[in-house]
Amino acid sequence: MVLLARIGSFDLAPIVIPLLVGALIASGLSLWRADRADVAAIALLALLGILLYTPPAQHIALSGDAPIYPNEGAYIARTGGVSGVYEPLASLPPAARDPFFVSSDEQFRGFITVQSYDGLVYGGYYIVDDEPMRIHTARMPLAEVWYALLIKLLGLAPSFTSTALWR
Repeated sequence: MVLLARIGSFDLAPIVIPLLVGALIASGLSLWRADRADVAAIALLALLGILLYTPPAQHIALSGDAPIYPNEGAYIARTGGVSGVYEPLASLPPAARDPFFVSSDEQFRGFITVQSYDGLVYGGYYIVDDEPMRIHTARMPLAEVWYALLIKLLGLAPSFTSTALWR
């Protein structure tokens, strides 16, 4: 999935069919061989884990990394890739863009000279090229592609309940 997102071809068909077939075969084999008491205990623990550790991500405070992963997953689901031109800033003249992102010079206040990107947008996207405002997801896309898959399958709101699974 990460490879598909990196080349800009993230879509459902090449992902869901092999995953679904593999999951059905693996779960069928493991359930067939397992003791019924073990299956019941695992189901109970899984249910408790779901109830306790999967609050919707939109209720997590917007600090740190919590909102970055779902937002980047939504970007991958929407665009099919981990990078692209950020249209809201690309349409502005260069002087008008400054208030909308943190430049790499401002980010580290001169302590570190960053050469790999020009700035940050919303903390989750690197600006890798000022012209034409090309952005790239700031985190490694492993968790983000799982969010993107759930967004494509179930929509945005249900994917928020999966935060604990991918973090």
